[in-house]
Amino acid sequence: MRDAMLKVASGDLTVDTGYTARRDEIGALAGALETFKQQAMDKLRIEEQERERNTGATTRQQAIRSLRRRIREHGAANAAGTGRRFRSNEKHVGGLVVRLPPDQ
Repeated sequence: MRDAMLKVASGDLTVDTGYTARRDEIGALAGALETFKQQAMDKLRIEEQERERNTGATTRQQAIRSLRRRIREHGAANAAGTGRRFRSNEKHVGGLVVRLPPDQ
């Protein structure tokens, strides 16, 4: 039991705790260690999901910035020939007026 606890404490969540079928203090400790292992695995899974979510958000934000830049470049070129004055957050793109939210 001691060795299993030390392995779990060092990050080895694959260790077999054993003794969970016992109905004494050793069985109670083994059950508690199993609970601790499960919670540690859940925490790792949640952290991985959060990393994936953050990566996805970063990728989306970069795509939005790139699109905004392209809209501004294209809109400025088109607006020059229309004679129309645009608000600072409006761009003329292919005959459409696109209103952009403020830069973040």
